[in-house]
Amino acid sequence: MIPARHHPLIRTRGLITVLILATTALGAETPTPTWARDVGPLLQRRCADCHHPGGAAPFPLQAYRHAAKRANFLLEVVESGLMPPWKADPAYRSFANERLLSPDELATLRRWAAAGLPAGDTGASSAFASPLAAATDEPDLVLRMPRPYPLPAGTKSVFICVKIPYELARDTFVRATDFIPGDRKRVHHASYQILEVDDDVDTRAGPDVEVYSDTTGENPDDARQFAYFRLIGRGGKAPRLVFHTGWLPGSSPQKYPPGMGFRLPRKGVLLIRSLHYSPAPKAGEDQSAVRLWFAHGPIDRKVEFAAFKPEIALPRNRKPGDPPLMIPAGKVVRYEIDNEVPYDVSLLAVNPHMHLLGRSFKVYAVKPAGDTVPLVNVPRWDFNWQEFYRFRTLVHLPKGSRLRAEAWFDNTSKNLQNPYLPPRDVYFERGMAETDEMMRLVMQYVMWRPGDEAITQQP
Repeated sequence: MIPARHHPLIRTRGLITVLILATTALGAETPTPTWARDVGPLLQRRCADCHHPGGAAPFPLQAYRHAAKRANFLLEVVESGLMPPWKADPAYRSFANERLLSPDELATLRRWAAAGLPAGDTGASSAFASPLAAATDEPDLVLRMPRPYPLPAGTKSVFICVKIPYELARDTFVRATDFIPGDRKRVHHASYQILEVDDDVDTRAGPDVEVYSDTTGENPDDARQFAYFRLIGRGGKAPRLVFHTGWLPGSSPQKYPPGMGFRLPRKGVLLIRSLHYSPAPKAGEDQSAVRLWFAHGPIDRKVEFAAFKPEIALPRNRKPGDPPLMIPAGKVVRYEIDNEVPYDVSLLAVNPHMHLLGRSFKVYAVKPAGDTVPLVNVPRWDFNWQEFYRFRTLVHLPKGSRLRAEAWFDNTSKNLQNPYLPPRDVYFERGMAETDEMMRLVMQYVMWRPGDEAITQQP
């Protein structure tokens, strides 16, 4: 197949049509693909996670006009494998939110371009829904930072905590969330929580931003921080954690099967506990937001969040009291996570996380009976494309299973992403900037129930 960039181009009715040279003729009975019937739904399945208003991509692909004016470019990037971006090895595990194009789907795009980009009957499908598959792509609630936060120019990261109050007519339930960075070039990551507060708490009183004084972006002192943001009731009752999740570059929206999600209390705050901005040569500002889609009925199974931090990412021969974990200059090293699952769970999604020294990240579980369960394998780590990989069907891990992860780190000059040239020793968890290093494994799960393995998750 000749790469798209070498195809001759002609202009037909103002549209650029790519002439595809094929080695076999298409059957006469094969219908010509149209936007409405074939291409629009295809892009909705594979591209809309990023290519929607406010998404990670620089332009939407939800309407015919969006795709038609970029048809030549779209075909070239998918032919080359540059798009859609997907870092997990599909031979190890397949996922519900997988963005890989099948050979048939790629052929559909080729034939659509060769036919002159026919629109078809766009009366009912000229614009498709968001990747959350709602009747409309508008969220039910947007919780945005109260004001833009000024970002200075410089060589240091910035870490803040932001309080975003809200109040509803009644409690409701949430089936999907999506974090929208205000400045995608500066937002490195976000960890956020929904907190329920007492009725006598004035959530709009007091400060709405705290700037961390160190470089870790972590603040484990809940009591001090809740007092700082004036979230403690008159009786001394602290806020209650309702939901916890996060966002990383490349992450798609998080959505859950019917009956799963979390309760959104009538009165509360969205607390972005760690909002990390990368350094940049020019000053700017950010006003990030979290979008919420409400469930159509009650939620009876709460989605839980678990993070396995580097303090358990120990080589098997490591002993208490040994020096801090580090990646020596000029070395390629492996670290591991090995943790016991304390109760029966059903996994919804898994998220591996490293920084710029990361080379690969593999996650699997070993059941008490000895069966190995592959979870995710990222053979070529890319810091710019991280994901909450959602399983096609829920994965049951019985109590006593071992959750294991193996990550390789390349601290040599051959690693083009290495922030230090010449390389220097890099320690785990000395900070959360890109130039520091991490090994974290995040999971989203519900408590297991019989029959969970038959529950499927939608793309």
